[in-house]
Amino acid sequence: MNTKLEEFRSRFPVRTLSRESVIIHSNMSRGEYFFSTDHCQGVYAKETYPKEEGWVPTTFHLPQTVVPRESLPSGLVETAADVITIFFSDSREIPNPDPKYQPSVPIQSL
Repeated sequence: MNTKLEEFRSRFPVRTLSRESVIIHSNMSRGEYFFSTDHCQGVYAKETYPKEEGWVPTTFHLPQTVVPRESLPSGLVETAADVITIFFSDSREIPNPDPKYQPSVPIQSL
């Protein structure tokens, strides 16, 4: 067996928790983000997608771990609110410009 692989697995054990996905399109130069139901919304809905350059889709698979910090001492990112706290705390949420891709439940409740 590969000892480096065994060492990695012992340091970062695989969790058997259920996984959720949170999809966020963000524009860091504008300091804005919105939730979506589709990572490829910008490809499929060009007419309603923001026209400015710099929008990036990101799919976060939860739970995930980050370096523990004051805003998340456990280092375990488990909810959409945790994602916002860690990655988008200096940005503001805007409504999804296309209702077709707007999540049907408040995403912060995930």
